[in-house]
Amino acid sequence: MRRRSISRWSVASKRLLLCRRAPDVTHRVICAGAMTPYAWSLNGEYWPNVTSLMIATGQRVAIEMLNHTMMPHPMHLHGHAFQVVAINGAPLASAVRDTVLVPPMGSVTMAFDADNPGRWAFHCHNLYHMMTGMMRFATPRSSELAQPSRTIRRAARSPKCVGLRHQKSRRHRIVLTS
Repeated sequence: MRRRSISRWSVASKRLLLCRRAPDVTHRVICAGAMTPYAWSLNGEYWPNVTSLMIATGQRVAIEMLNHTMMPHPMHLHGHAFQVVAINGAPLASAVRDTVLVPPMGSVTMAFDADNPGRWAFHCHNLYHMMTGMMRFATPRSSELAQPSRTIRRAARSPKCVGLRHQKSRRHRIVLTS
């Protein structure tokens, strides 16, 4: 009988919840903008002049998004699947996803394990918001960029890391190889 191997990507896509664990780092992201002038920002910064969300491989990362606008923002994170853990401060155990709608004048907290090395886009999925500034990157710490470990380089080249979810976002990925 021939065994079929399953990559971590296909296993991750079937996982319903993250294991219980406190975040190692929490980033607060404020969604702001206006119709006149038509510009949208994250933490008061407009793409491409933005500060990346610094993360380290292996960390549990929480991102608390506060929407200070009257429009909902579908926020999308490339390269990672996250779980919504709170909406407007109320705890929640939701399914794993890659996009969440942040309600007007509301908040959403999401958590994910930084287990997929690379520089990943984090942006509003209303493309006209993204194009006028509501975008940034989730980026490995500079020490990881300067000297990527053998594990990171091996994972970046490994064919086992290429699953359906990874393939979909692959064109946005900047691989950490030296």
